[in-house]
Amino acid sequence: MPKINDSGTASDEVWSAEKLNNSGTFLAVGAYQELPGISLWLDSTYPPELSTYTVATGAPTVPCMLFDKNTDEKVHVFFDIPKDWKTGTSIYLVIKGGGTTADAANAVFGFTYKAQAIGAATTWSDPVSPSSVNMDGTSAYYRAGSFELTSGNLSALGSVVGTLYRDTDAAGDGYGYDFRILSVTGYYQKKNN
Repeated sequence: MPKINDSGTASDEVWSAEKLNNSGTFLAVGAYQELPGISLWLDSTYPPELSTYTVATGAPTVPCMLFDKNTDEKVHVFFDIPKDWKTGTSIYLVIKGGGTTADAANAVFGFTYKAQAIGAATTWSDPVSPSSVNMDGTSAYYRAGSFELTSGNLSALGSVVGTLYRDTDAAGDGYGYDFRILSVTGYYQKKNN
């Protein structure tokens, strides 16, 4: 699991040089918890291909999703906002993956979501689309990028449902191959931090 060590740099056991948010800085040490219970399911019309990936000879094989260059393939994301979430802070949805072929071009991913407050059985927010994430294709191993879900639409004990997709129509997506996503994780700031 992704961790942040005491020096404020990414743990060597996950990746060595990637940032957890798009501003190019690491999330504050000790201030963020991993979001429990993220559910993913494939889009019924444009799902990414399910595959496996072995980092190196002798390493374990892990499941992954291959997002095609020619189609906006999608995976849906659902999670509940923890009751100890600190009101007014952002939640970060972090995707990790790598190119299937080394190439300096980027693959662009987007995320659109709606949020619902507890007790609002049918009232979901208008769709929100954080900034796109450019995933560098130079490494076939690990790249990380994150989407910032700002607090305006979030409510403790509420829920978030969204769609993660490769934005093949984006001008910045010049990566001409499938792009591998290995994991989707979330981080939130707890109360009293």
